[in-house]
This record gives sequence, structure tokens and C-alpha cells, in this order.
Amino acid sequence: MRFIKQVLALASLTSVLALNQEEIIQRLEKCIDEINNYSSCNISFRGIESDSQLDSYCARMTSSKCREFTKDPYSVLQNCYLIKDNTDLRDLININSIKTLGAEVKEVCAKDERGEYCPLSITHRTSVSQYDIRLRETCKRPSCAAADRQLQNDYIRIRREQGYGYFRDYQSRIDYLDSAECKNLANPPKPTTTRRTTTTTTTTRRRTTTTTTTTT
Repeated sequence: MRFIKQVLALASLTSVLALNQEEIIQRLEKCIDEINNYSSCNISFRGIESDSQLDSYCARMTSSKCREFTKDPYSVLQNCYLIKDNTDLRDLININSIKTLGAEVKEVCAKDERGEYCPLSITHRTSVSQYDIRLRETCKRPSCAAADRQLQNDYIRIRREQGYGYFRDYQSRIDYLDSAECKNLANPPKPTTTRRTTTTTTTTRRRTTTTTTTTT
């Protein structure tokens, strides 16, 4: 489990928690059991290339169980909650990493109006970036642009929870998604048409006939 770090170090932390060693071990065992129960919800999407593999991954990661875990790990890891207020124990589980994974999964698994995975999904999953091209393609698909905007806001929220104050890169992305340039890619201006009317008048000895032809 990638978010458990040096579990054995707990044995030396008895004095920090003012608990006896037996109580520490009991809490640790229950905490690890809870973490194991959610291990299938802490799997990276890196390297997933085929849509069939991604379908399976997203079905699991977007389940109510995994969504709850990645949104607020401590809400389901109740026996691990003591870690939250202790610097040494906090190193055993990377809460921000789990929250970031949950935020990114929402875009990785997002689909456009035609039911296809969004362009930036493959950028997250593989080493094939083509970032500028995929970002422009994202602008053309409103649901995908909304998913990327949500991800940038989630990045800002998670960093703010960590105490960081630098959000310029994320805000710049949001500003671009909200820009006229991006929105025009989704709704390109319609081509203008020119209407031309030709009137022909034919006069005979007894009557006059007028014919009007309109072309665009």
C-alpha cells in the first residue's frame, strides 16, 4: 500500500500518544484493516491505455465506496483518525495524495457529449502529452471543459488545505477555459450567407411578366 510509510515506526511512538504499547498496537491493527479494506480505491490510472481497461478502472473508482474514500479518507478510516493530529503518525498515510487521486479520477473518467472519454484523460494516463492540442479539443466539448475546470478548482482547494497559497497555474487554466478563445472553439461563429435577388422583366405586346430569382 503506497500510502503506508514505515508502519513499524509506530512501536517507538508510545510516549508521543500517551498510550501504552498494547493500545498502540490495537489501534494500528484496526487502522491497517481499514486501509486494506480500501486498497482497491487507491490505485493509480497511470499506464492505462485501452478504453476497456479504463472502463473497468472507472467503474471501480467512481463507486460510492471509492468516492467517499478519496473525498475524505478519515471519514471511513475512523480508527486511523488519531493520525490526523499527530505529526509522526501522519506520515503513515498521505491524505493529500489520496484526495488528489480522487480529484484527477473525475477528469480521467469524464466523457464528452458523445460518450467518449475526454481528450485530457489520455494526457493524465500516458506519456503521450500533446497538451496544447488536447486542451483545445477539450474546449470544443463543454462537458470536458467543465471537468477540467472542476479539477483545477479541486487542486486549489487541496493546496489551500495544505496551507499553500500559490494557485497561479491552476487559476490561469480556469481563466483560459472561461475565455472567449476557448468558448468560441465550442461554438464557432456560423458562416455568413449573402442573398442576391435578380429581377427580370419581360414585356410583350399585351402583357408584362416579372420574374424574381433569389440565390444564396
